[in-house]
Amino acid sequence: MCSISAFAQQPVHEIISIEKGLPSKTVYSMLQDSKGFIWIAHEKGISRYDGTKMKNYVAATSQGRACTSLQESNDGRIWFVNFDGNVFYTFANADSVYEEPRLKTKGDWSHIYYNNNCILKPTFNGLIFLHLKTNTLQQIEPAFKLNGYISSSLQDDELVLTSFDYTSSLGIRWKYVNHKTAIIPLTSKFVIKDGRGITGPIKIGKEYWLMTSANGISFINMNTGLIKNGINNNIIVNYYKWQNNILWLCTTAGVFAFDKNLNPLFNGKALFPNYSVSDIMYDREGTLWIATLNGGLIKTPALEILNHKINDKSVV
Repeated sequence: MCSISAFAQQPVHEIISIEKGLPSKTVYSMLQDSKGFIWIAHEKGISRYDGTKMKNYVAATSQGRACTSLQESNDGRIWFVNFDGNVFYTFANADSVYEEPRLKTKGDWSHIYYNNNCILKPTFNGLIFLHLKTNTLQQIEPAFKLNGYISSSLQDDELVLTSFDYTSSLGIRWKYVNHKTAIIPLTSKFVIKDGRGITGPIKIGKEYWLMTSANGISFINMNTGLIKNGINNNIIVNYYKWQNNILWLCTTAGVFAFDKNLNPLFNGKALFPNYSVSDIMYDREGTLWIATLNGGLIKTPALEILNHKINDKSVV
C-alpha cells in the first residue's frame, strides 16, 4: 500500500443527479441562499435542494427552459436568467416563478449580477440596472461602441467585462464601479491580434489578467504584458470563478485550481477530469459543490480525503 499514490485518485464525493430528483444532468449554476437552501439552475429550469428533497420550478412564460446565473437579493428573491435573455425570480417558500419583463433583451443573452441592491444585466447597449428599493430601471451606456461580449465577472464590487471589436480587431476591456464605466488601460506591451479564445479579465489584487486558449491555457497580465503558462492541454474553459483565494477554471476536462500568484494547485492536475464542469461553489460548512454539464452535481466534503482506486476494483 506504500505505492498507493501512483494509482488514480480523486476526492471523496457524492453524485447528486437524476436518481436524487434533479431533473437534468446538465447544470449551469448554483447558489446557497441565506436560509441554507441550495439552488440549482439546469437545462430544464431551476431546483431547490434542502439536502434531502428537490423542489423543481419551471417558468411558464419561458420558451427556453435552460437557466443560469442564480443570484439572491436582500429581500429573499432568487433571480436567474434563461438563454433567451429573459430574467425571472422566485422565493424559497413560493411555488411559482415570475418574470421581470423590463430586463428582457433579445439576442443579447448575458449573466446577471446582484450588487448594492440592484440587479445588473450587461447588454450590447450598456448596463441595465433594476433598483430594487425604488423598483426603477436605469441604463448606463458602455465606455465604447460594443459589438460583442466575451465574458463578465463581479469581483470586489467591480463589474469587469471583456468585449471584442471585430471591425477593428482590438480587444477592449472595461469596468463598472460606483455607477461609472471606464476602459481598463492596457500597457504598450499588451497586444492582442485576435480576440478569439480570450476570456477575462480576472482581477487579482490591483492587477487584471486575461486568459487565452490559443495554445493551452495561459494568463496575460494587462498591466505588464507578462505571460504565465497555466494548462498545456487544449481544453475549453466553460467558466472561471475567484473564490476562497483560489482561481477555479471550470473546463471541459474537469476543474483546475490556481493560487493568488496563478501557480497551479493539485500538482496541476484536474479534479474530476471525466466531467465537463460549469460552476463551483463553497457552502457555509466548507463543502465544495461542482456543477457539471454531463453528470449533475458533485458534492465534495473535503478535498484532502482522496479515493484511491487500486488494481483490485473491489478495494477503494
